[in-house]
Formats: sequence, structure tokens, C-alpha cells
Amino acid sequence: MKLPWFGRKKQQPLTVEDHKRPLSPDIDHTIDRRLYYRPIEPGAACPRCHKTLIQESATYAVVTFDNHGQETDRLMVGSDFGHYCPNCPTVVINPADVEPYLAAARTQYEVGQGFAILGRIPLDGFTAEEQNTPIGELESIPLVPFHRSSTQSKPKNQRRKKRKKK
Repeated sequence: MKLPWFGRKKQQPLTVEDHKRPLSPDIDHTIDRRLYYRPIEPGAACPRCHKTLIQESATYAVVTFDNHGQETDRLMVGSDFGHYCPNCPTVVINPADVEPYLAAARTQYEVGQGFAILGRIPLDGFTAEEQNTPIGELESIPLVPFHRSSTQSKPKNQRRKKRKKK
């Protein structure tokens, strides 16, 4: 049995400003970036120029795939799993850091086992009118794309399984 709320202070609802974190001035969030999927620790070096990466919060566009490579759903995920290079257009994301967000979405949506991060969604790229429109009703969503590095393999959850020879 729950007791009434007598005597408790009423909390003010959170605003959008309460959720905004300041972005690093060293990172240009408007440029396309080369994406690397790999395990990473905070303060790790960039795989391209070896400068120290900076972990940043952002909203990402994620597409998921089933076991046959067919697209199952597209999601927006807000998190700090992106590690950005201040020197070159590189972002490193650990697939294991993305997985908990997809696991939570699987309870409500048709989210596949494989995924790809399409890019960063700049929330300041929406007009005042678009900010009050449900995301599914928008004609387009601003996107700063990520391009997967051609020198790396796919994340483990997207690799094809080798067939055994008979």
C-alpha cells in the first residue's frame, strides 16, 4: 500500500536545458567522420593520427539488421559511447557499449541482432516548429554521417559465419 504524498516537496519537471551537456570546443561536430568499431577505453589514442580521443555525448542514428542482413528498424540513441578525435575526422565506438541500448529497444520494437551507426543527429539542426513535431512525422532528419572504415572488419555481431566444408 502506498502512502499519500502529504508533506513531500513537489519537484519541478526537467526541461530540455537540464539534459544538455556542453560539447567540447575541440571537436567539430558538423563534419563527416570515419567510424571505427573497436573496444576502447576513455583517453585512448586515435587509430588514424594517434591523438587522444575525447568521449562525447550525442544522439546517434542507428539501423538494425536481422540474421539475413535485412534492415529491421531505425532508432535514435542518445549516449556518450562516441570517442571523437580533435585532430582528424574520426570517431571510435565500442559495439559492446551500444548493445545495452539495443537490448532495451528489443522489448518494444523489431530490433535485429546486427547494427550500424549511420551518424550523429544534431539536435540543434531542428527548426522551432520541428522540435514540437513527433519524430515519425518529420520529412527529414538532419544527419552528420559516419563512414565505416574500409580497413577494419565488421563488428562481431555483423560478421558472416563461415560454412563448414563437407
